[in-house]
Amino acid sequence: MLAGVRWAVGKAVVPGTAIAVPAAVVLVVAALLSAAALAAPPPSLDEILSGYVEARGGLGALNGTHTMRATGTMTLGGAAPVPFTLEVRRPDRIRLEYRAGAATVVRAYDGKRGFSVVLRPGAPIEPKPMTPDEARLAAEQADLAGPLILPKTKGNKVEWTGEEVLDGRRAYALRVTPRGRTPRTIWLDAETLLNVKEEGTRRAGSTDVAYVIRTADWRKVGEAGKAARIAVPFRIETGLKDGRDRQVFVFEKVELDVSLSNARFAPPVALAR
Repeated sequence: MLAGVRWAVGKAVVPGTAIAVPAAVVLVVAALLSAAALAAPPPSLDEILSGYVEARGGLGALNGTHTMRATGTMTLGGAAPVPFTLEVRRPDRIRLEYRAGAATVVRAYDGKRGFSVVLRPGAPIEPKPMTPDEARLAAEQADLAGPLILPKTKGNKVEWTGEEVLDGRRAYALRVTPRGRTPRTIWLDAETLLNVKEEGTRRAGSTDVAYVIRTADWRKVGEAGKAARIAVPFRIETGLKDGRDRQVFVFEKVELDVSLSNARFAPPVALAR
């Protein structure tokens, strides 16, 4: 800013002229320019959503991504990190597998039914069906694009509620209300236009609980051997707003458009009957 100005004691001299401008005047001009920049009109909701689509990689790239496999480590509460594999197949299939001591835990949704099962060596397989609320959440999480991509098509009402400061950075707060569901607030970083936080309520048994999700370390990823095309958060922290049920996922590798059959998400035979 103010390029080409040579400073002297108590004044600034414009090169190529004999004009000496008092430093105080220059500082006032600089302050006015900064104030004008700060007073610039904020972007519209449509501009924010359009910028978000581009930041994620563009509508074509998002719609052209059909499956995703992510591997890394997850931390439950204060326990030591354990390896996990997350697999997603559009439009509504998702599977999470992780280690718990000598056992392997699987939670999956096949587009109609969801289940969880703990697999132990030599033990019988006893899957448990997801509750309707758990299954609805799983189907929502299987959406690789998220609720802010084509929101009207998905029945999501989006409103801009203002600008806030999160962790020292400006963020746009968007109120998202899915059709027939309770609203939630999603914050987008004002510079990158990528998700940084989400808060809302979800059903847990017979009560509603407040949850919070934080996303960070966004990176562009792509199909093996091809250019990166969509942005994915490599760190996701979830839990209840009161601090309980905290889970931290740290992605180490993300693969797109890998082969994932329907059987990968199907419940065990014992539950399918």
